[in-house]
Amino acid sequence: MAESIQVASEERINIPMRDVTLLAASVARPAGPGPFPVVLTRTPYDRTNQALAGEMWAKAGYAFVRQDVRGRNDSDGEFYPFRDDARDGYDTIEWIAAQPWCDGHIGTTGASHVGTVQYLAAPTRPPHFTAAIPEFAPVSVYHRWWYQGGAFRIGFNLAWLILLANDNLKHY
Repeated sequence: MAESIQVASEERINIPMRDVTLLAASVARPAGPGPFPVVLTRTPYDRTNQALAGEMWAKAGYAFVRQDVRGRNDSDGEFYPFRDDARDGYDTIEWIAAQPWCDGHIGTTGASHVGTVQYLAAPTRPPHFTAAIPEFAPVSVYHRWWYQGGAFRIGFNLAWLILLANDNLKHY
């Protein structure tokens, strides 16, 4: 029988951005000194909902970092969808790379909004950004998400607003 990998986790780490805004993150990794390759997900939907995914990645030999995007849940700043995500993604990736448990290889994963923030970070070319796996995400917010061919999608946007507002209520 294979030896079970023990998991070390930290639930609340504040990662500083270049403008000194602190973004909240959680880390799960194999117990031991490492270093390990890292999988990052940046979400507006409450990083604490992904604790099981962190354990799964850690048991597979990766560190898994879950981060609330700027202005959401435990992260400081103002939530303005996608405005700061290129810069914040770069800063987060390079902060992770400087940690002793990181081997310098950092990939990203996630779907929908979590996938789109990967598209935004990629062109900034963080030196330690190794791979992106946007599971499904529109490459254009204007043409395929908030708008369809230039027309504002009221039904979609109202549903997304309700989802985000409901998430906010969990924290009060």
